[in-house]
Amino acid sequence: MLPKNLLILDTETTGLEPESSQVLELGAILYSVEYRCTLQQMSTLLPVIGDNPAEAVNKINVEATRTDYNFSLTLELFRQFHHKADYVVAHNAEFDRKWFGRGTLPPVTKPWLCTCDDFLWPKAIKRRPSLVNLVLEYGIGVNNIHRALSDCHLISLLFDRVDNFEDLLIRAIERSQEPQYFFIAEVSYGERDLAKSRGFRWNQYVKNKWAKRMRESDFAVENSSEKYPFEVTTAPVVLENSILEI
Repeated sequence: MLPKNLLILDTETTGLEPESSQVLELGAILYSVEYRCTLQQMSTLLPVIGDNPAEAVNKINVEATRTDYNFSLTLELFRQFHHKADYVVAHNAEFDRKWFGRGTLPPVTKPWLCTCDDFLWPKAIKRRPSLVNLVLEYGIGVNNIHRALSDCHLISLLFDRVDNFEDLLIRAIERSQEPQYFFIAEVSYGERDLAKSRGFRWNQYVKNKWAKRMRESDFAVENSSEKYPFEVTTAPVVLENSILEI
């Protein structure tokens, strides 16, 4: 069944891990699938204790998060968006999802879709493209990145522009429900360049081996076009309480 509304969201944070960092900005768009347009949007800074080591990236002065504004009203609007949405959408959703239900951000209970991993964009040159590269491939200009609402806008523009969006969305929902695995390249130290050339990366979560995360269907397509010159084993990927675990 085709969803009625999507909640596109993005966060800006002071670091990479919730245990040691904080969310300092939330942006969200309530997007109509039927009418292919934005219904409502919101953005707010969130008060931060301490400094912002990521200021060089997101350009957010931490003092701005401590000014006199009522961010709770904006978070209430976010909750309304969440209530009306059938799915939550983010680029690299694995990163964004782990911040919700912690600190000031309310929990997200709707299923997630990742525009980086679940959607099979016909014009994408690389598997799991960056958001900037993806929108450029669709002829969408970029004048601001690493601010939450700006990144949400880029995703909504993709949805506006792509052909056969409904089919693309249905396939993304199907893919989001497929289990994922770490595919591990069983190579020696001297053979590590073989793994690197096929997109495997050194992974501390999988007993410090060369691995990449994929669905079985993606692995079958990739391995059939050019068979791997080494043995490949698997380890499960489990997303539990929005935290990646093995």
